[in-house]
Order: sequence, then C-alpha cells, then structure tokens
Amino acid sequence: MESDVSPKLFALETMRDRYWHNMAARIQRAWRGYVRHRNDCATRIQRFWKNNKESIEYAKVRDRGHQLLAGRKERRRFSLLSYRRFMSDYLEVGTRSVLGKTLKEACGIGSTSIVVSPLTALS
Repeated sequence: MESDVSPKLFALETMRDRYWHNMAARIQRAWRGYVRHRNDCATRIQRFWKNNKESIEYAKVRDRGHQLLAGRKERRRFSLLSYRRFMSDYLEVGTRSVLGKTLKEACGIGSTSIVVSPLTALS
C-alpha cells in the first residue's frame, strides 16, 4: 500500500511546487509590467511638459483675453481659441520690409515704436 501512496504523494508535491513557482513568475511578470507602464507614463508626462512649457505663457494671455472680453465679445466666435500660437507681428508692421512700410502708410500709423507683444498688450 505504501508503494501506491509514495508516487502519488511525490507527484502532488511536485505539482504544488510547480504551481507556486508559476504563481511567483506571474506575480513578477505583473509587477514588471506595472513598473514599465508607470515609467512609460512618467516619460510621457515629462515629454509633454518639456514640449509645452513655453506655451503656458500664451495660454495665460489667451485666458486674460477671455477675462477681458467676457460676456461682450465682438470678435469671431473661436478667434481666441485658435490652435495657432501668436508668435509675433504677422503683418510685419514693426519691421523695415516693404509690406510693413506700405501697411503703416495705408493705416496711418506713425513712426513711433509699435508694441506687438501679447504679454504687454493685454496687461
């Protein structure tokens, strides 16, 4: 009778060892996946911040424009929500180009310095 029990007992113990070994491997795989996901998310957040930190100033200017025009907006509906950033004088009125000079003369703008900075214009 003992000869029948021993192989079964050893087989059960082998199965139990294999089960716990597989469970440990599953836990380790899940942990490594979690750490990889966490690092990927941190990298994505840092990359987003690095690429967009200079646009925060423009977002502040846009928000200030919303505050100034709240309730009595006379501009086009989505003009302040533009996806294009305001970077400089698009019409080149402040430069010495031919187009800028022509526009200055046509609009009657004098030779005084023109401020086109969005940060000082809305302050």
